[in-house]
Amino acid sequence: AGANEAERELDLRTRTHWKRVASIKVGLVLHGGRRVRADARPVVYDLFGPAYGDALGSVDFGTRISEADMPGNLRERERRMFSSTIMLRNPPR
Repeated sequence: AGANEAERELDLRTRTHWKRVASIKVGLVLHGGRRVRADARPVVYDLFGPAYGDALGSVDFGTRISEADMPGNLRERERRMFSSTIMLRNPPR
């Protein structure tokens, strides 16, 4: 542990577990330019899957996207969700 706040912050950064990260999951929701869906039923998009959304969607902002929470001009647009897991090049030893 460092002697002052700056040293403790530096120590924390060197001891993090980021070097153990083996993969990254990316989620993306794209939408069209106009309202084209006739149904008014709002859709919920869980970018990292429904289990993650149920467990952490309310605290990990941006991982659960609900059309009901969007402004009216953004609802009822055509949307596509894409998700991919990327394995990092050099896995941990």
